[in-house]
Amino acid sequence: MSAAPSGSGSPFKKNAELWDPACQRAEAAGILVLDCTSHQGFVAPSYYDSREPEDVAKVTPGFPGWPAKRVSQRLHVPCSPRTTAEAYKKGELSV
Repeated sequence: MSAAPSGSGSPFKKNAELWDPACQRAEAAGILVLDCTSHQGFVAPSYYDSREPEDVAKVTPGFPGWPAKRVSQRLHVPCSPRTTAEAYKKGELSV
């Protein structure tokens, strides 16, 4: 899940309270759940250089246009470039 579906800072309002119990049930069943929540997950967003996507040394923590303020001790997972438009800021589409 390349999003923060619950907790503080989550952009989602509808059904957000269902995420944490669903994760707990999945983990109790032996399913590894990966999400970008700060209170539960252990992955963090990052993006790679589109000119050299195979060069992991050029991966940047954070989102395009919103670099991470600090590098966390989490597993940084590339989440760009997107194949569909996505709004990181209201009214601004990224592709």
